[in-house]
Amino acid sequence: MWKNGRHPPMPPRERAKQFMPFAAVRGLEEALAERERLVEERVELQEDLAQELDRVLHELSVGDTVRLEHFRDGRYVCETVRLTRIDELNKCLHTEEGTIIRFDDLRSAEKQ
Repeated sequence: MWKNGRHPPMPPRERAKQFMPFAAVRGLEEALAERERLVEERVELQEDLAQELDRVLHELSVGDTVRLEHFRDGRYVCETVRLTRIDELNKCLHTEEGTIIRFDDLRSAEKQ
């Protein structure tokens, strides 16, 4: 026991540590945020839409500006990009921004 039956005063720096946030499970906040994120289902193209997309893809050339709707990170996004490479062997488009878009991820493409 200490003098007068009390603990000696705690230094302010040590006392502040008691009130610091504590994460019992690392990554829990990120996992919960990811779970709450809305995810769209990937759509299987109908035959006529798939043929139209195939026709547009065959007409594209490097340097073309194209408006694409494609699946990325669990949802469909629309963006206008400039093509730097059309890789028919690996079935993907390379954009000026450095993005690689797989043919399978495309829902629509329109040459601008």
